[in-house]
Amino acid sequence: NLLGYGSAVLKEKELPQEWASVGSVPKWLMDDRARKIRVHWQALHGLLSTNTLGGLESFNEVPMSGSLRDQPELTCLLLMQCL
Repeated sequence: NLLGYGSAVLKEKELPQEWASVGSVPKWLMDDRARKIRVHWQALHGLLSTNTLGGLESFNEVPMSGSLRDQPELTCLLLMQCL
């Protein structure tokens, strides 16, 4: 589990370049609802989308298998688990 992740201070300029993406999240969600947690979203999405975690079966008690792996719903659920 990533305890305290939600309260960690993250800066976009400190993220690896390959984590700059927010994935397939709808623009309205990122521009409106998730704007304040954008960097946390990018970091979590970047971590989950790297090839080194390809065999990850669960993350913070959330199953990682199936078609949701690259979907914004999964990233949102994982962010809620980290708060």
